[in-house]
Amino acid sequence: RYRHLKGQPGVNALLYSLLEEAISTARASGVAIPDTIRDEFRSIVDDLADDGAPSLLLDYERERRVELDDVIGVLVQRAGRLCVPTPHFDSLYPLLRARALAFGGVADREEG
Repeated sequence: RYRHLKGQPGVNALLYSLLEEAISTARASGVAIPDTIRDEFRSIVDDLADDGAPSLLLDYERERRVELDDVIGVLVQRAGRLCVPTPHFDSLYPLLRARALAFGGVADREEG
């Protein structure tokens, strides 16, 4: 839940680093990203309800199929093809994928 993240050392810095990696990847792909996106993101983060949770977390908690490959996986692959450094996504993605594999939340790459 968001209440567990708010005020934790390094969490906002990590979120903003992930945002920068996503912006860099999108722009390298030719997507027009407004310069105001950073302020908009900060506003959204600041306004998150304490009892709220991202849908990805809910999928993990309920051991449902997660959209990890379709969202983060695509970003990591595209960034790699475009030679855009994404060290934070590169670190998080395999960890999140391994956890999802443990409960069948993503297809094993050898299967599908």
